[in-house]
Amino acid sequence: TYKKALQRQILSGTYDSKNPRIIPMREDRAYRSWKQSKKPQSQALVLFLLDVSGSMLAEDIGENRLSSFKSVLKKYLASHPKAQIGIKAFASETKTVLPLSKIKQKVDLDEVTVGMIQDGTALGDAIFEAVKELQAEPAAPKAIIILTDSSANNAGHLDPATAADFSKERGIAIYAIGAGKKGLVSFPIYDEGVKKILQVEIDSDHKAMEKLASETGGLYLRAEDQSQLEHAFKQIQEVLNI
Repeated sequence: TYKKALQRQILSGTYDSKNPRIIPMREDRAYRSWKQSKKPQSQALVLFLLDVSGSMLAEDIGENRLSSFKSVLKKYLASHPKAQIGIKAFASETKTVLPLSKIKQKVDLDEVTVGMIQDGTALGDAIFEAVKELQAEPAAPKAIIILTDSSANNAGHLDPATAADFSKERGIAIYAIGAGKKGLVSFPIYDEGVKKILQVEIDSDHKAMEKLASETGGLYLRAEDQSQLEHAFKQIQEVLNI
């Protein structure tokens, strides 16, 4: 079926989000074994890391990159009331939005904004904090999902590669979605309270994020519009059984 063919391409790395053709694949014994090793038998414990650095205000996806991610998260929280997840926001520091637990308390993602934390990108520190919280939980499949635009790490104490090694050593895979278009994008600035839009180019290190995810046994997907972002989120949901 279409859905099965899509999932096989996602898991095998042959799916191209820029050219989303679904090509039927033969599901041989080796492939089934590989897929089984990636998908947990039980629901994974997941900690989301949501980027709230300044570049997330770029208006190339939806209202802006951050709002687009929050929209997807809101839909997930509403439709998965029994999921066991946590949410941390990060910029130059990391702040807990929802402690890792079954979703019992109401989470107001509207309060998660650019500016709630001093600007910067300390992804390495955020990964480290996520791993510490996850490893304190009882044995179960565990994963980190990073929602970001993949801007280069420029703050904190740990570089992302070191933090990823720390995660890998503890059996915690990292998955990530990198949002944003290439080239010039619309970016808001405020001059005496008046909003103006500039066309700017935001540096993103997609190759580093892809390497970081793959080396921990996870997956990195890019999204250049809201539809691709929602599709990428669903792909990771299916892999992690969440």
